[in-house]
Amino acid sequence: MTIPRVVLPQLQKDLGKNKVLVITGARRVGKTFLLKELLAGYNEKYVHLNGDLPESTQLLQSKNLTAYKGIIGESKLLLIDEA
Repeated sequence: MTIPRVVLPQLQKDLGKNKVLVITGARRVGKTFLLKELLAGYNEKYVHLNGDLPESTQLLQSKNLTAYKGIIGESKLLLIDEA
């Protein structure tokens, strides 16, 4: 059984409007699941990084604009889970 998220329609509305959206909450409350629901209806290219993985952490620690542009490429959305 999936519990409908009250915040999902607002996130869908704000997604892709040159905004930074931050989802916070306690452990194991469904933040990653919410992101997957959000992306299910997203039709543009996106990059999904997981901050728990060493290769993602290494990319993000570079603090180099050229490196970030290389990661994002033509994508319209950068998603960082477990930031």
